[in-house]
Amino acid sequence: MANIFIRILRGLSLPRLRTIYYGLRFGKGSLRGLIYRPVCFTAKHISWGKGLVVYKNCRVEGVSQYGGKTYVPLIELGENVSFQQNCHITCAQHLYIGNNTALANNVTVTDINHCYEDVTTTPKSQPIEVSPVIIGEDCTIYNNAVICPGTNLGKHCVVGANSVVNGIFPDFSIIAGAPARIVKRYDVIEKRWRPTNPDGSFKIKE
Repeated sequence: MANIFIRILRGLSLPRLRTIYYGLRFGKGSLRGLIYRPVCFTAKHISWGKGLVVYKNCRVEGVSQYGGKTYVPLIELGENVSFQQNCHITCAQHLYIGNNTALANNVTVTDINHCYEDVTTTPKSQPIEVSPVIIGEDCTIYNNAVICPGTNLGKHCVVGANSVVNGIFPDFSIIAGAPARIVKRYDVIEKRWRPTNPDGSFKIKE
């Protein structure tokens, strides 16, 4: 029996073994996935579905203590979610990412805002404010984008590289810029993608 177990372990990659370990120890995630070598992965604050992929140097962290206060973070990841290298995911309250959503290199997603009102101390030493983040299913967020606290992305949204996203965006939106705005949406009536005005409404003349 022991020899069979050893042969099974030898047939598994380290990323797969790491996923199995986190899933068995904390009981909140699927055993089917690939977690490479993250800088931080606080599995006790994370739930995830099958097919999760976390590449090297990612930080996926639930913050339970900050500035003398206690928080109860929950990072919920659906099935087939993927984080490319160097993603920075931090949460002190609630962060949800839906099925089949992919984050490219160096993307930041956080529900934490560092206050700066007190000019006698550094922002990192001041209390934090938290606001939940929701990212729908089938979204793609490209390199270096920042998803700010309180943001709500609908399903099948695409966020352009280097965008700074803050606000509520409907399903089937193409979002870009700093600050980000909708540049195109899918018209479910006309069955095609259409350019939009800055407020997200469809342009009359195209």
